[in-house]
Amino acid sequence: MFKIFLVAACVASFVNVVDAECANACNGHGKCTSYDMCICNRNWQANDCSERVCMYGLAHVDSPKGDLDHSGALTGPDTTVADNSFNYPYGTTEKFPQMQDSDLQNLPNSAHYYMECSNKGTCNRATGECQCYEGYDGVACQRASCPGYPNSCSGHGVCKTIQQLANSDNGNVYKLWDKDMTMGCECDAGYSGPDCSLRDCKYGVDPLYLDDAATVRYSTWDFAVLTDKATATFTDGQYDANNGQWAIRFFDSHGEDWLTGPIAAGSSCATVVAALEAIPNNVIPSGTISCTVDNIVNELETKAWTVDTDSTNRRSETIWYRMAFWVFRQTNALLEI
Repeated sequence: MFKIFLVAACVASFVNVVDAECANACNGHGKCTSYDMCICNRNWQANDCSERVCMYGLAHVDSPKGDLDHSGALTGPDTTVADNSFNYPYGTTEKFPQMQDSDLQNLPNSAHYYMECSNKGTCNRATGECQCYEGYDGVACQRASCPGYPNSCSGHGVCKTIQQLANSDNGNVYKLWDKDMTMGCECDAGYSGPDCSLRDCKYGVDPLYLDDAATVRYSTWDFAVLTDKATATFTDGQYDANNGQWAIRFFDSHGEDWLTGPIAAGSSCATVVAALEAIPNNVIPSGTISCTVDNIVNELETKAWTVDTDSTNRRSETIWYRMAFWVFRQTNALLEI
């Protein structure tokens, strides 16, 4: 009988010294404390620290969190509850938040406080990544997607914030809460619509404005490369006597400007036409321009190109130059057209 009592006493003594064990040993993402409770590392949550916490962003739409302390009533935004929780280690509120400004003054009429996935997505607890609702994107679903996301702006524009779009519109200023969250498309020239998927038609003269065929005119430009030297030698001012270069800036029917590559002074018509047709996006289609060269020799060595935008309607013109210019005294002065 004494032996049985002694064995029972030893078993009871052993049970008393057994340590508590937290669920799944906190999965290696926290510390096991008294009462079998895990205190999770940062960005981990759940009773065994097995779930990830997702990114936070300014909420697009605020929402109350409910009775977090299970008191049976909702406290106001000036009462902090749920201290040291997984999601709110510094506490939070049950109703809409009461934020503070940079001077730590309470803002009673505040909104758009930080929320997980910005209140526009659900958190994947296995990966810690936000799964955003349609129309929102970003690591915290903090942006309202540009139309057509993920192929934003149909490949014919640039996705920008509303603050950037306002600045592009004659330098307007936009500094409301969503200045970095609301997105929109800035379309390329010739495209329009919310997602830049619509093509703009070209502009032209109203046909009723033209009374007969004799008034029809095609765009014609004259270019002159001049030198104040006795020869047609142009240089760019470098030590080596290289040929000077110039370029043509072309404005299309939508007002977009395009700059050709360098054209050597004294180039042939074929070179000038090739430079214009090399402008990207088929701005000047091949075979739609014509070029003629007029050589005028008097006090100046001059070459002029006459470019017609419709090669099927060519006509000869006599070009008279009445030019005024400044004489540069520097050696090898470069005249830029």
